[in-house]
Amino acid sequence: MSEEPESSYENQVADLVKRYEQMLRGNEQFFFDVDDYQDIVSHYMNNEKHLKAIKVLDIAKAQHPYSFDLLLQESELLIMTGNHKKALALLEKAETFEPCNTDLFLMRASVYSQLGSFEKAINNLKQAIDITVEDVDDIYMNLAFEYENAGKMDEAIVYLKLALQENPKNHDTLYEIAYCYDQAGKLNESVKFYKEFIDNDPYSHSAWYNLGYAYSRMEKFDKALEAYDFATIIKEDFGSAYINKANTLAQLGDYTKAIDTYNEGLKYETPDANVYYYLGECYEKLESFDMALSNYNKAIKTDPFMADAWLGIGIVMDTKGMTPEGLHFVKKAIELQKDNPDYWLVLADICRKSGAIEDAKEAYEKVISIAPENIDLWLDYSDMYFAQNLPEEAIDIISEGIKHNPDKAELYYRAAACFLSIGYDTDTYENLNQALDLDFEKHSQLFEYFPIAKSTIFVLDLIDAYKPA
Repeated sequence: MSEEPESSYENQVADLVKRYEQMLRGNEQFFFDVDDYQDIVSHYMNNEKHLKAIKVLDIAKAQHPYSFDLLLQESELLIMTGNHKKALALLEKAETFEPCNTDLFLMRASVYSQLGSFEKAINNLKQAIDITVEDVDDIYMNLAFEYENAGKMDEAIVYLKLALQENPKNHDTLYEIAYCYDQAGKLNESVKFYKEFIDNDPYSHSAWYNLGYAYSRMEKFDKALEAYDFATIIKEDFGSAYINKANTLAQLGDYTKAIDTYNEGLKYETPDANVYYYLGECYEKLESFDMALSNYNKAIKTDPFMADAWLGIGIVMDTKGMTPEGLHFVKKAIELQKDNPDYWLVLADICRKSGAIEDAKEAYEKVISIAPENIDLWLDYSDMYFAQNLPEEAIDIISEGIKHNPDKAELYYRAAACFLSIGYDTDTYENLNQALDLDFEKHSQLFEYFPIAKSTIFVLDLIDAYKPA
């Protein structure tokens, strides 16, 4: 049975490298043509033996001083080793040999991109387009990526569409267009684009998938589900479409169907920590805590650095009455994401329920240092003192929260409740007045937190004064 062409080529290169190294060790005179030298250099580059590659190039250039291909390969090696300025100088020299070579402009664009000079990269890619007739769609894609790097999503979309015109079956381009529309905040235009694309190619599973994604981002979940269904009808083993459909079902609160759909997706996808985590969340919402723990554990087994899954285990264990064990997992999540305010709030809540008030206080103070704009922080922190019949301390906390968030009605309603509880009518009136002015609709929060307010005449009168006519 004959060898495959690729295997045969690899054997040829191996023999070539062996012959070169034997001649080098024997200090023999030898000569290889340019193609052979390029193969030897590529072998060393692929195996990250850069010093050996440089030596080969030095010998090769001495024997073939006017080889454009060797100059390009040396430039590639310089780029790989981070010598961008030398690479640019060498490419400038190469340009005197072949000023209209597409690879030269592509390589120079790559250097400028790595240096963060995106406009220069774009200019070189445009020059490459002007002189090339093959693989134009790849150059259009590279142009789009450079515009993305420069934060110019509208321009990126233009070139992605040109790439799609050149190669309508390139699924990657369809996904990239969806990403750019999303980043540009133009989801309506995204929907319009994919609907028009589907009109011309109704069996494009990728187009239906990306239409579903756009609808999901717009929170048009029913339309998203319909689009994902079409995607999976066209491509029955489309794992990503099942996963996204399951995410949508979970957002709608249909956790049982979401679980079934995640499991369907796992038939066609490599097991993924995110999917196990999503399954864990769904089971947790259904209060199937053992199954939630099982899937959270699968998530951290697949990805030990997935902090959300560690946190999920901690929360479920706390819910099951295994608070000390749960605390360990919450702290592990915090080790992985030290500045995640939500994690610290969970820790504070568990410490508070356990009676470890000083530990809870420390956790709340940590959140203040990293996310003072978090409204739940101030509500929960002040409530810890209010629940201990320490309304003055609660007022101090909520007042600090207002300094950080002077436009949040929730904090003024809470302040009004605290002041009312100790009979400070003037302060109650001032805070309630401010809260109603900011957001009248949230006034029920006052009654929910401090029901006595429902029977306080001046509170009811002030609320009535703010009622819409």
